[in-house]
Amino acid sequence: MQYRASGEGTTVLVYPEAKQPPAGLFAFTVSSDGNAAIEFEHQGDRYALVDALRGASAVVVHSPAGTKEKASCGSNQTLQVNYTLRLMHESGIW
Repeated sequence: MQYRASGEGTTVLVYPEAKQPPAGLFAFTVSSDGNAAIEFEHQGDRYALVDALRGASAVVVHSPAGTKEKASCGSNQTLQVNYTLRLMHESGIW
């Protein structure tokens, strides 16, 4: 599993750089309000790919300089789907 971000048609971040199993690199959480998130740390920043049960999904970056939303991704709720939950469990990140 890899996280990839691009800007203006150019890839700006790939984590991890080499493809490898996600266990130990990513964390998957489901909160009591139904939101789901995949989190990872890269170069001192903590990334959270948040999929809100009600509302827009977002990429949130927690850095030593403060927390900011990098991108709003629309409402797709893909992290709450039972199939996705099973994949996260089987891959060892949840």
